[in-house]
Amino acid sequence: MSSVPPRLLLAALLAPALALAAAGAADTGAAAPPADTADASSPAMDAISNSVVKIYSTVTRPDVSKPWASLPPQDEVESGVVIEGHRILTNAHDVLYSKQVLVKAGEGDDKLSATVVAFSPGLDLAILKLDDDTFFQTHPPVRLWGELPHTREMVSIIGYPADATNLSAVKITVTHIDFAPYGGGASGLRIRLNSEVAAGVSGGAIVSGDHLIGVACRHGSGNNAFSFGIPTEEILPFINSPAAGLYPRKHGSYVETQHLENAGLRAFLGLDPSVHGVVVPSTADLPVTHGATQLDKWDVITEAANEKVDDQGQVPLPGNGRVGFRYLYQSPGLTTSIPVSLLRAGKPVNVDLVLEPSRPTLIPEPDGTSPSYFILGPVVFSAASSHLMALLAGSPELEAALCYRGSPLATRRTDHPAFPGEELVFIASPFFPHNLAIGYSNPVLETVKAVNGIAIKNLAHLVQVLHDSKDEFVVIEFAERESETLVFPRKAMIAATDDILNDNGVRSQGSTDMMAIWNK
Repeated sequence: MSSVPPRLLLAALLAPALALAAAGAADTGAAAPPADTADASSPAMDAISNSVVKIYSTVTRPDVSKPWASLPPQDEVESGVVIEGHRILTNAHDVLYSKQVLVKAGEGDDKLSATVVAFSPGLDLAILKLDDDTFFQTHPPVRLWGELPHTREMVSIIGYPADATNLSAVKITVTHIDFAPYGGGASGLRIRLNSEVAAGVSGGAIVSGDHLIGVACRHGSGNNAFSFGIPTEEILPFINSPAAGLYPRKHGSYVETQHLENAGLRAFLGLDPSVHGVVVPSTADLPVTHGATQLDKWDVITEAANEKVDDQGQVPLPGNGRVGFRYLYQSPGLTTSIPVSLLRAGKPVNVDLVLEPSRPTLIPEPDGTSPSYFILGPVVFSAASSHLMALLAGSPELEAALCYRGSPLATRRTDHPAFPGEELVFIASPFFPHNLAIGYSNPVLETVKAVNGIAIKNLAHLVQVLHDSKDEFVVIEFAERESETLVFPRKAMIAATDDILNDNGVRSQGSTDMMAIWNK
């Protein structure tokens, strides 16, 4: 381990990580590997190509280190597809936090102003509406085909590469269909491809024969890029939802299961060779609303929605081999519960397993809003968000330093809340320059454990504690090892705040929700 004190090492590592965050999540990597040019000469392909658009967005993502501000504007380019209802379907990751969105149909056409009207960060889907509906007179909607492509099927991907003005159509082979996390706690079917999607083509059309069967999705850049297709089975519920804004997450069960291939495990459970399925190793860490009252430790799930589950947790997916049994949770008609057959202590039990809209997470997924924050004296408090997690993921050294110090930002990043409303409150920025902070090391990225001896539940609770305090001093304790305890004269801290804000060009002491607590 380095001889540099861990607190100073953490601060040194933070600077390049913040620079990486400022670069944003642009899809600017190398182009995808070459693929065969698709035959775009058929009338059906021409019609679909006419309804694929290029999308330009100017995005200002939240600044983790300055939660009162945004990162510098960043230009993003991706593709989209015209769908029914005078709407355009695209990926969410390049239009979320957009300040301006423009749509262009082809070379020589004008760019038209658009608005994001619905989005699902978990499924990476968004819907745009144009200010000028006459565009759709010459660009009719493409009909989405509900069937999945087959393994080894050749499909065409149509979109606009970021570095080109002309439409691109390439052939890519479907390697398999899987059911896996998309991100942000949501899972779904994915069309896995044998080649990366080119930068800019993300959001474009995936076509089988004459049918639109999904949209392309590319994340990351360069060697870190990965691609897949979002099939229409995932898209249709999203585009048919009457909800505007943030799309409600799909229901599921978040009870963990374990494969039943190991002979020792099967002997321990006393299972007959004819019994197949998955076992529930524990329900101890689940909230009572997430199946803990319906399932017991060592329950063996043998069937779900009347489909037999194998020892790897797989069920048949017609035409595509097998897929994880959790896929059945979203089958048509099974929205809030699913029939499950169990072996419990060797006896068969049938349960209608309640499905939940999400797995509660301590670090929430992005929802288009900026993180909440509060400033008192030279200290900036904020609530941990997915933006902070993205920053940590971009800096393994920073994440390792947090792990070494036992920071909950690293050790609890995948936890669900220990109680309703729990948040991780951390110091978002280095101290603002002020005499009150002289002699203290910067506590940036340290997690607040207690204020004046009161354990902090979330950011709103912290602001309430500070608001209600009548103590002479504000004493801030942190959860990390080797952390200092900060002590400030309370009245001096409050008196200095306005000058600190003015000196540093900060317009508000806190986000709107936190100021409502502070000013009441």
